[in-house]
Amino acid sequence: MADESPIHWQLALLGRILVEGDAQVIQREGITLELLGAPEAQIILSAIQDYLAEYGQLPSPSYLRGLYPELKPYILKHGDPIPALVERVRNIYLYNAVQDTLEETGRLLVERPKKALRYLTQEVGRLTAKSTRNGDYFLGSHAQTIKDAIRRARDGKLLTVPYPWPSLQRSSGGMCNGEFIFYYGRPKSGKTWILLLHAVSAYLARTKEMVVVFTNEMGTAQLHERVAAILSGVSWDHVVRRTLTKTEQSLYEAALDDFTKDDRIVLVPVDDEGDEPAVLLDIAIPKIQEYSPSLVLLDSLYLFKARGRNRNRFENFDALTKQIKRLARNYHVPIVGISAASRSGQDKGHGTMRSDGGDVSFGDAGARDCDAFIRVEMDEKLEAIALKPKAREWRSAPLVISFRPAVSFDETSKYTADEVFQVSTKHGGAKKGSQQEVFRRSFERRHSLPAGTSK
Repeated sequence: MADESPIHWQLALLGRILVEGDAQVIQREGITLELLGAPEAQIILSAIQDYLAEYGQLPSPSYLRGLYPELKPYILKHGDPIPALVERVRNIYLYNAVQDTLEETGRLLVERPKKALRYLTQEVGRLTAKSTRNGDYFLGSHAQTIKDAIRRARDGKLLTVPYPWPSLQRSSGGMCNGEFIFYYGRPKSGKTWILLLHAVSAYLARTKEMVVVFTNEMGTAQLHERVAAILSGVSWDHVVRRTLTKTEQSLYEAALDDFTKDDRIVLVPVDDEGDEPAVLLDIAIPKIQEYSPSLVLLDSLYLFKARGRNRNRFENFDALTKQIKRLARNYHVPIVGISAASRSGQDKGHGTMRSDGGDVSFGDAGARDCDAFIRVEMDEKLEAIALKPKAREWRSAPLVISFRPAVSFDETSKYTADEVFQVSTKHGGAKKGSQQEVFRRSFERRHSLPAGTSK
């Protein structure tokens, strides 16, 4: 097929149409300028269509043969039937289109990998619809070529790990190799639970790949216990207090036993080097090379410093995010990192950020290296977390998740993200008579909450 000249079969088809004189065959067989492709054949088809539109019939073979001498060898009394020629022309068209699609997919895999599989899938649908009237010829003739391309893209972990929440998954299409996703929020806002939820999503979505967690917030035993609580859906507070019911205890122990035997989520402890945070690249690169994970989780960025000379807090964060992004790209793995938006007095002065996220706002140092930048706010009274994502290549509305570790991390429509952000008093509370206080009272009335519940 690759050695067949497209123009040969296209001119043979046009010559056969003229000889048979069937004016309806062009529409009936779906013969278009796009299908023919070759400029010489497109010019002749346009002339036939113009003549047909003006006179209501096909031009005579001798008339077109005089205008287009290249058509002369193809005007034969005997030859292949029109349906067979159409099928041959369509097969060549599809073959060339498949090669163009695969070439473009290969380019996107290098330049813009997030769009590569999406583009490939769209092209499959488009070419399938154009293949024949019933749309099955393309799948029958070229299915294996496209299936192999999709399999290679997926096996290459192009779309590596799903987001834990459907709305973010739909908006983003999933986390890709080379991406850096960053969550920031105040202390005790549920960020570590969000990180573990990412680990569980990867654990459930993949059957072989590893997930590596860098942290000093917990040990391996607590990691296993927290993940088991998520998998079994029991209250973490009840696990800690040892107040699980018999049924909950049975579910939790079964999940813990299964997960403890599974080595796909690896915890790497991060220890400060005296009064200094650990150098990220010195710890991460050997572990990534050892495990070849499908996802890397960093809890928290204030634990690390960038490789190189000593820097102040702002310069360190700027250099650190650049190195994380480069690490994700070089090792073809998505990295999810979290950090507190305000840890003054708690972290020896390194890795802090202003409470409004100003040090890492989009377009500022650090955030420009993130592919997705997600603000986290929790209201304990409402048992809800609001997430406000910003991303380079996709858009998502803010979402609210019901937050009861580890019973529920599901999206909820009970509250809006703005309500959770504004009602939360973690900013230091609202002054009496202020706009925030007015909003809070209105919110309490609207949701039938006792006065002062959200305080």
